[in-house]
Amino acid sequence: MVALANDALDLVGIGSTPVIGNAFDLASTGIIYVLTGQKRTFPALIELLPFIDLLPTFTASVLWAYRNKEG
Repeated sequence: MVALANDALDLVGIGSTPVIGNAFDLASTGIIYVLTGQKRTFPALIELLPFIDLLPTFTASVLWAYRNKEG
């Protein structure tokens, strides 16, 4: 849900503002890492690059981590 919320904020423009968007991205990455315990969520940090925030990278990162879960 955290990844979907972050990607939705990016899509409507709230998360696309430079300072606020980066704060949301860093907080979401930390929360997702704590919840999943996997370092595979860190590719979502490419959201810090300009104009990449329009892609659902957080959702894709969580789905990728869930699909490739060890154990």
